[in-house]
Amino acid sequence: MFTVKKTLAATRNLQAIGAVTLELYCKQKNVECSILSDLIRHLKNVLVQRSLSTWEQECIKLEGCCRGDFLPKQVSMLIDNPVTRMQLERLINCVVEIGMVDMYGASTDEPRKAVEFAITIARQNGLALNSLQRVLLNCHGDAHPLQDWGETVTSEDAEKLVVCYKQNLLGQCE
Repeated sequence: MFTVKKTLAATRNLQAIGAVTLELYCKQKNVECSILSDLIRHLKNVLVQRSLSTWEQECIKLEGCCRGDFLPKQVSMLIDNPVTRMQLERLINCVVEIGMVDMYGASTDEPRKAVEFAITIARQNGLALNSLQRVLLNCHGDAHPLQDWGETVTSEDAEKLVVCYKQNLLGQCE
């Protein structure tokens, strides 16, 4: 279980939870490629990246992974089922949206809604995931995320958070 001092979740945490949701979906669907691995790694990196503008610019450089992009051919070729391709595209757009929606504007509830939608997409595709509220309660001690970006954590703490999110999404810490 996560041993670092619990703090209220913020947009950085929600982005990491979204990345873990995408990672679990890809694993369940046996969709593995460097494009998706790079995206997931980048999205988790928001926990440690101090400069949000640098983080955003790094996301833009990733192949076919910005909001509204179609799946890159390298990814599409891995998926025979057109419905699964469409769902993965929706999930990627949703997960990327978590961190981008409030990047330069007011803090809103949209990042939380995007994570909840990502979890819904994964559930509709056969993943038995806990609710966002359960994950936040177990990992942060509060089921309501802050509406701001929050502070960065060390690389070690980021790894522990990601493990905590994964275990709690899968219900392995009940």
